[in-house]
Amino acid sequence: MEAGELGAIVDEYGDKRAERLAADKVAKALKSEEQKLVAIIVAACNEDDVHVVGGSRFSVKHDIKTKPVAKDWNSVEAWAIENGDLAIFQRRLMESHIKDLQDEGVTVPGLEDFDVDSLSVSGITLTKDK
Repeated sequence: MEAGELGAIVDEYGDKRAERLAADKVAKALKSEEQKLVAIIVAACNEDDVHVVGGSRFSVKHDIKTKPVAKDWNSVEAWAIENGDLAIFQRRLMESHIKDLQDEGVTVPGLEDFDVDSLSVSGITLTKDK
């Protein structure tokens, strides 16, 4: 691929990234508004013991679901190890903590590094020669 072609692709990438970031900003604001409305609806449903509410265009069904939360992580971990049931945990590593450990010279057994491609983009300001 010629440098000019790759440069054009880089410019297109920069444009699409800027578009996405602008859309992300709008989406974040919309999500915040949405969460405020959800909080109002949930509070009203709980206060009035209502489970279904309808507007002129949408309806919502309010349910209360019971979900587990670890109150004592040491006990949960001990039970999982004792019973050989690690499936109760999500298998995801906390990269920042592992990096901190590695920076301190600690080696965590069973881990290996792998490379992930990454791009950072910067705008280029063109100036005209006078």
